[in-house]
Amino acid sequence: MGRRTNPYIQTLKGRAAVGALRLLGLLPFRLNRALATALGGLLARLSTEAREVTRINLSLCLPDHPDREALVRESLVESVKNTFEIARFWSKPEDGLERVVSEQGDGPPREAVATKEPTLILAPHLGLALLHTCRCLRPTPARATR
Repeated sequence: MGRRTNPYIQTLKGRAAVGALRLLGLLPFRLNRALATALGGLLARLSTEAREVTRINLSLCLPDHPDREALVRESLVESVKNTFEIARFWSKPEDGLERVVSEQGDGPPREAVATKEPTLILAPHLGLALLHTCRCLRPTPARATR
């Protein structure tokens, strides 16, 4: 069984986390990235659960890697950057979309919306987060077509 925690404390923690993410999202992009890099580096130096989990996962996946500690640090830094970037997209979706680069641009999705043709979009996790903020696509119910 897991630890018993006070629901009131859990609610406060959740609200504090959401508030912190909202504030982080308002920061200029460079400052957002610099803080994420610093926090990720700090997580890699301190004895944290995140560091231990990352260390164990990398030892299982890459047992013979010569510089696993560098990978631990890099993984934690990139994870924090990812979290801070998501906070930015929540707060300023239009700024985040300006940084997205695509080989085809936004023409195909706009054409699909204009023609009302069913469209399947394959995207990585963050791609889907960006897609939800994209103003060119209207949410429509999924339906099967032949």
